[in-house]
Amino acid sequence: MLLVTLTALAVMLPVAVSAVAVALALVLRVGEYLFGDMVKRRQVRGSSAADPLLVLVGTPWALVKAALVTLVHVPLALMFGVCVWGVLRWGGGMSVNDAAAYGAGAFSAGLFVLPGGGAPRKAVTRSLTGVLRTPGAALVAALVVGTAALLAVMFAMGQNPSWVPWRAPETVIDELTSQARHSTMGLITGLIDSLLNGMGMGFLSPWS
Repeated sequence: MLLVTLTALAVMLPVAVSAVAVALALVLRVGEYLFGDMVKRRQVRGSSAADPLLVLVGTPWALVKAALVTLVHVPLALMFGVCVWGVLRWGGGMSVNDAAAYGAGAFSAGLFVLPGGGAPRKAVTRSLTGVLRTPGAALVAALVVGTAALLAVMFAMGQNPSWVPWRAPETVIDELTSQARHSTMGLITGLIDSLLNGMGMGFLSPWS
């Protein structure tokens, strides 16, 4: 339900929430590398006074490892989002902006569900297990998060996405297309002028 909420928020705020999702996945991965290893050591050897020191010493390596995995995993999630965008745009007939918004939602979800997303999921599971120690607390949390997920999905399906702090993809694509067209026309006219001038017939150029 937390993942559903995150995905729905990414559909509503594609750029901002997608960036937050990347940072969240990185932080959760670092936490799992640090505290997951500590839990495994405690299960084998029991608690030790050196555990905090081991966590401190292992932090730089956990950061490097998490960053490297994230550098590989983000492009994978991005490709997943692009595939979803293509299916919705060309197969479902959605507009560029709407399809891109759902693609951003797929990207954010892919950070946690695609191969390589196990560490962030384990970190969330470990945190929830430590906080929700009774069935009553788990039930209350499920009701709260479930309600939030339902509301987020309803808003995501009923509102236009906001691309702050960027611009809508359709606007960017139109501008890039216009710039490319102008650049191409400028190149063609320049070649024609150069050819006519080289032949001594520059006066025939319609752009002179």
